[in-house]
Amino acid sequence: MTKNKIKDSELPRSTQFHLKRYAALVGKTLTGVCVDRSDSDIEPVIGLVFGDTVVWILCDEEGNGPGVLDIEGPK
Repeated sequence: MTKNKIKDSELPRSTQFHLKRYAALVGKTLTGVCVDRSDSDIEPVIGLVFGDTVVWILCDEEGNGPGVLDIEGPK
């Protein structure tokens, strides 16, 4: 069975953006987990710590849709 492989350049620009951002995590080692409880009006946000980089697990950029990772730290 042949798989149809979609080229990155054929993906929506938003998907290309996230692929490029997430590629920065390749080879990094997970060193911890953290929780941001700074906003008492919303549920705490969980983060994955990769050395000097924190990856926040969010619903989406606005916090109301499918998931996205927010990468904070050196590239």
